[in-house]
Amino acid sequence: MTTAFHVAATARWQTWAFGAAVASLAALGWGWSLQIAEAGHHGLGLWGRVLMWTTMMVGMMIPPEVPTLVRLARVESFGRWWAVGRVAALLGGYLAVWAVASAGLALLDARLTAWGLMTHEMASRSVALNVAILVAAGLVQLSPWKSACLERCRSIPQKLRDGSTGPLESGLRHGLASVSSCGVLMLVLLVVGAMNWAAMLLLTGLLVGERVAPAAVSPLLSRLTGVGLLGWAAWSSVSAVVP
Repeated sequence: MTTAFHVAATARWQTWAFGAAVASLAALGWGWSLQIAEAGHHGLGLWGRVLMWTTMMVGMMIPPEVPTLVRLARVESFGRWWAVGRVAALLGGYLAVWAVASAGLALLDARLTAWGLMTHEMASRSVALNVAILVAAGLVQLSPWKSACLERCRSIPQKLRDGSTGPLESGLRHGLASVSSCGVLMLVLLVVGAMNWAAMLLLTGLLVGERVAPAAVSPLLSRLTGVGLLGWAAWSSVSAVVP
């Protein structure tokens, strides 16, 4: 009885420690990205933008995965600490894919700035660009592609549990599914400004909702967001024409 209680207590401590570490990493990403973005008032070089977007994506993309990561860390088929190690490898692969995507976002941000299309707040000053981004993001949210990507995001951790793929491979596949699912949605930050922490919070909340909502509800949340983005695009177009 005492031994069983000790094992259960150790497992709980391990799970809480892992969850705290993941939450700390997300918080560090948020804090660092906002600090770098604040310095962006004075201009950022390409590598500064890469660092800003990477830390921003770390902060925004970890929270939707926390429930799944913690559940996987409790699987003790391979031993308690071995389970944590496998989940850490999955997270590493997942974030590696987002780091590559962040570099792409940074390069796009730098090009738009060089062309004079971005403000000091790192927001697009072009109505046409804003409308194009909002329409693209809205159509992706409404598409069957979005639902399929969400389903892949939900199923990939199961493959790690049953041993059909390794943790790093699962993480890379998971990252690709995640970028496919919400990569275009992240371009909305170019519309509202990369330093807009309220928009970052709203987008993060949306991503968490899409992941933790029941499978029957999650697509509805995506579609409502898509309709909202298309409505925003229409309003922006009309506002630019009508004085």
